[in-house]
Amino acid sequence: MIYYEAHGTLYASFMLKQYDNDRIARRAPRSPFPPEESVVFGNNVERLRTDEDLSKMKLCKMADISRPTLDAIERGSGDPKLSTMIKIAKALGVTVEELFDHRWWKHC
Repeated sequence: MIYYEAHGTLYASFMLKQYDNDRIARRAPRSPFPPEESVVFGNNVERLRTDEDLSKMKLCKMADISRPTLDAIERGSGDPKLSTMIKIAKALGVTVEELFDHRWWKHC
């Protein structure tokens, strides 16, 4: 995992190459990880939330995030900060890396 800061926000990415770091530091991308990674992340968050019988509002309170933020993350269209990913992972009792694990996500 690569951590980088852009415009005062700390991001995490698995797919960036080393030579991209300088370019990214100058210009923040729309999303800190590729679309398929954000879909896997969002689906894993939703699956774990429903497995634990947590409502969206309950998870939002546990993770101290807003409902629109969680909705965007679960849709795979969110652009979460690293701190938000950590809060969600702690609330669900897993690591951030586990939320990016492709093996957890099953196509319906």
